[in-house]
Amino acid sequence: MKSPTNKKPGTPSKNGHVRKSAELLRRYAAKLVPIEQLKPSPENEEIYGPINFDTDPALQSTVDSIERLGLEEPIIVTADKYILSGHRRFVAVHHLGWKEVPVRFSKIRRDESTDYHRLLAEYNPQRVKSVAALLSEQFLRSETYVSDDDFHARHYDKGEVEAEFITVEGSKLLEPIGERQSEFLAAAVDVINRLENFWPLTVRQVHYKLLNDPPLTQVTKERNERWRYRNDTASYNKLSNLLVSARYLGHVPLTALDDLTRISREYEFGTWDSIAQFIRDETDGFLSGYQRHRLEGQRNHVELLIEKNTLLNIVKPVADRFMLPYSVNRGYGNPSLWRKMELRWDKSGADRFILLTISDHDPEGFDLIDDATRSLRDLHNVPVEVVRVGLTMEQIELEKAPPAFAKETSSRFKQYVERTGSKKCWEVEAIDPEFLQTEVHDAVLSVLDVEQLNAVHQRQAVEQGQVAAIRRRLGLAMQRLIAEEGI
Repeated sequence: MKSPTNKKPGTPSKNGHVRKSAELLRRYAAKLVPIEQLKPSPENEEIYGPINFDTDPALQSTVDSIERLGLEEPIIVTADKYILSGHRRFVAVHHLGWKEVPVRFSKIRRDESTDYHRLLAEYNPQRVKSVAALLSEQFLRSETYVSDDDFHARHYDKGEVEAEFITVEGSKLLEPIGERQSEFLAAAVDVINRLENFWPLTVRQVHYKLLNDPPLTQVTKERNERWRYRNDTASYNKLSNLLVSARYLGHVPLTALDDLTRISREYEFGTWDSIAQFIRDETDGFLSGYQRHRLEGQRNHVELLIEKNTLLNIVKPVADRFMLPYSVNRGYGNPSLWRKMELRWDKSGADRFILLTISDHDPEGFDLIDDATRSLRDLHNVPVEVVRVGLTMEQIELEKAPPAFAKETSSRFKQYVERTGSKKCWEVEAIDPEFLQTEVHDAVLSVLDVEQLNAVHQRQAVEQGQVAAIRRRLGLAMQRLIAEEGI
């Protein structure tokens, strides 16, 4: 009687494992084959170009390596003895006068294959290739169209829950902006037009600009100063209401103002009405976006940390210009944000991590930057060095920025006063956007190696010219192909 075993159902037996191992060994076994029996695949030259000492400068290194170390990997050939992988090694051993060469046979037959070009590309992923070879190989690998599997697999049935529509009574009417508010409206429109380069603006940015030359929110016969625009909540609310009407009545473009704290997104992925439109869109951008990373070779890893979304239209153009990572706190950060910064720092391989920060000149604005520094330094082991790009007292005095609404109720107000020597607070929006953008730009340049930055730019310009030449030649060839397809 056989003793019971503890083998779980579905666990392969020892004999089964041995059989599979033997099959693998047979599959990867190499045989010595006379070199004259092997045939280079003609398709290889179509993809990768001819292999000789004139066109392939690295071929001599392959010859020297094989002469010194031997052939470390066998040449892979089809069942009918066409080379699948190892054409350069074949040329090298032929040059060295070898009579036999180690070969591993594939079950593929060239004379029976309908996609032999693609198979060659798949058998040569490790090869160091020219630009032309890479292009040919990429097109060959893309022969099978990748479809939206989820769309094809899904069958839509009518939902069991019926949508219940509601009826909304009443109307929302706009009152025209009267003559009494004409000075107020003209002043607001003037500010918005002067800041057109920074659209969309926030109401808060317009508010602070109006304080430079405050208009009357209402004009009476006696021009009463009680209606003068002030740095208070009442004036701010009047401005907000005025700009709602101004946008709907056509005094201000709807695109000129936005509230970045309210999110609304549309379906962002590409769809097309026809094959012709798809091909046109794809070819318009084909080989047209080549660029090197502007921070290539920099020894300082630099990031931007800003307090709120309203600063994006100021900071993002600078970040994009230098390809800098940036983060928006919207208050205090969290572990996931600090972890992302840590990973970018680890990946950079730089010597220093420099964090350029912009926040309000108030208790919370200072404290959230302190919190970011402590979190990165003490909890994520990032040796962060912090630069306060804004707001600073020097900027506030230079710009004659009006103070913000009082924040004496803040639990950090006392510490803020001790630290800054001031009981007043200022918001970033009180600073001219163009001035602040220049400050950010100059701060970035102050912590980067400018010579290295210029060297990368010059190298990119040369390489972009090379890519443009390839694009022109491919464009002519593609025109002929598309015309042949009748699209």
